Amino acid sequence: MERIFVFDLGSTRLKTLEFVDGAAGEYRVFKVVGGDGILDPSLFREVAEDVRNKYDLYIITGQRASIIGWDSSGASSNIYTWRSEIDIEYRRKYLDPEDYMLNLFIRPGSGALRIKYLQERGHRYVGGIESYVAWLLTGEYIVDYSYAYPYGLLDPIEPRYIDYLIERLELDIDRLPRLVDSYRECVEEGVPILMIPDQSASLVSEGLEVSKATLGTGAFIDVYTGGELIGDPDKGVNPMLSFYMDGTPHYMAEGFIFDWGVSLDKYLERFGFGYESISKVDIGESSYKVYPPLLRSTLSPKAIDVESEGYSLRDVVLSLVGSVGMYIEVLREIRDFKEVYLDGGGVGNPLIPRLIAESADVDVVVRDGNDRASLYGAYLYLIMRRGGDWKSFIDVYRPVKYRYESSDRYSWVIEIYREAVEKLN
Repeated sequence: MERIFVFDLGSTRLKTLEFVDGAAGEYRVFKVVGGDGILDPSLFREVAEDVRNKYDLYIITGQRASIIGWDSSGASSNIYTWRSEIDIEYRRKYLDPEDYMLNLFIRPGSGALRIKYLQERGHRYVGGIESYVAWLLTGEYIVDYSYAYPYGLLDPIEPRYIDYLIERLELDIDRLPRLVDSYRECVEEGVPILMIPDQSASLVSEGLEVSKATLGTGAFIDVYTGGELIGDPDKGVNPMLSFYMDGTPHYMAEGFIFDWGVSLDKYLERFGFGYESISKVDIGESSYKVYPPLLRSTLSPKAIDVESEGYSLRDVVLSLVGSVGMYIEVLREIRDFKEVYLDGGGVGNPLIPRLIAESADVDVVVRDGNDRASLYGAYLYLIMRRGGDWKSFIDVYRPVKYRYESSDRYSWVIEIYREAVEKLN
């Protein structure tokens, strides 16, 4: 009997799922304590210590470039995510507008500057939360190539730390996790750890060679590009390493709306609306005011503070749809696709997936278990690496629940959002 434990290390929730001989078992959700880009690691540590030595294999998925420092006893700093003020402070301190390489790799959100911050504070070990959990479980100080790429320090063609960036930022390479293909160098070598980041795992759970949008705290819109490292940062689309398998890198292109679910949650809480109130929104005539917090993205990363007054729930909902729709259109210019799979908590209300289909003119597919897409995808990735017929399990774990047909009926929703972005930039 094979027992496997999967972690999804989220910024607001820690999710776990057991598999026993391929059958999904207990699913648990824990609330993560933190705010303003700084998270308390206690929950991650407690759960890792509770399950250590109880399973045959541990699979780690979840947030990328969320950096933590720790010492040999396991005592640690807080976790610093891309939302922390450290990035702003250290970008002013270390980035040089004349340094092409530095600006190419150390984009907003990259983990390198938070690594610098924690190394300066003397921590023996510094890395992502995934490396900390792996260390707690096995004592190994490692990071999978796919998790290291968002540090902003990894060569995406021949995966290795880039000497120039290490030297330029004066980082101690001995206090960076050892780079591994976690299947070949861990699972096959008897170290019970497999790693794959959340957006890569989510892409696998939808079929891999597809486009998907994960609508959660933020919104990630990704399209698989295979062996081609392509994107267009000028349009807000970053080329990303999805995973590294048997010496071959697999890439995806990604756009990111920073505060997608956060903006909605804060608005609903402020005005006392329930999530079900979204269904009652009247689409009405072809105009709305774009809600400014939803303009923050990889295309327009500037922070926008605004009072919620003066914006209706309709404005917020259509801004949510317009933001995702615009990125779908941009990604289709890079790698065309006819349908997009949606997952994450934001697809719980059927109005949003339907409006995305009828504004972006693309078929939208929603599978069951959309709140567990990364967990299932991480397990499917294990089957893939073992050479199994992993695609045959997708409909077993996550059968299609809804399908919405494409239309340009509400294309004006995207046009209004795009105009607002252009004015901002």
